[in-house]
Amino acid sequence: MLLESTATVYFEGRNFTLLLERLRKNKVQILKIKKIDDKKTIITVKYKDLKKVFAISQNMWYNKLLKIGGLMGVVKYALKNALFIGLSVCFLFATYFMDNFILGVDINGVSGDKLHKAYKIVSDCGVNLSGINGKVDVNVIKNSIFKNFPEATLITVKKSGYRLIIDLFCGKSPQQIQQNKKIITAQKSGKIIKLTVYSGTTQKSVGDNVLIGETLAEGYYLDKAGNKVETDCVASYTLLCTYKKEYVCDGYNLIAKAMFDAKLDDMYVISTKVTKKLGKNVANTYLVEITYLFQEGY
Repeated sequence: MLLESTATVYFEGRNFTLLLERLRKNKVQILKIKKIDDKKTIITVKYKDLKKVFAISQNMWYNKLLKIGGLMGVVKYALKNALFIGLSVCFLFATYFMDNFILGVDINGVSGDKLHKAYKIVSDCGVNLSGINGKVDVNVIKNSIFKNFPEATLITVKKSGYRLIIDLFCGKSPQQIQQNKKIITAQKSGKIIKLTVYSGTTQKSVGDNVLIGETLAEGYYLDKAGNKVETDCVASYTLLCTYKKEYVCDGYNLIAKAMFDAKLDDMYVISTKVTKKLGKNVANTYLVEITYLFQEGY
């Protein structure tokens, strides 16, 4: 639903798996989950389930409501700001009946000066950062960011409901990546979508499928006579990986559970898929597949 109301809640405490299980049993659908560390986690649920979430977690996990999104968030903002009620009503009409309208821009993956620079690029493309926008050309924005961030590993620009969402991944300087390494190996199995060797010789190419432990680059180069000369190996790479796991359960909240088990940050997740296995001996068995990005050297 375009303006489905959501609530984002911060939790702190031990045994978060138990909380997930209690939410599942009470049919609370987790829309998004982000693990900060072993004791701190942020989840997003439907707003209608918020009271149920607080009731389940009280006395065991510290919790705090971070934000309300979707339609309910707009309504609450309008009620607190009487001068903007008319604008809110116009916004609701536009988002229901005009799919091209957006209100606001979210940029993930950068901070500080780079974040301000990214917002300026978006603004220079004609996007009103704090007001209602008509049709927005995401390709123009994406190309402009690529042009101004040559160190970018991956850029995605998409519309989600009434927000423009931009994921921007940029590398650090080569001097900060690796020191005194003679070989760079893949830390995950997946497909290479970017490989940059700053010092040394490339052993794989973009588009190659690699297994964990395979050599991506080595610390040497060939001189004019064709002789190997040892040097430090400095490189960065991005892999497109897939996490697969079978679960035997009722199939509820599987994506959130799999992301929690795999310790994945939703910012790096590309797609998710749940397939129910058929057959007499595989009742309530589901295969969860999560496609995500793995980066090293940034």
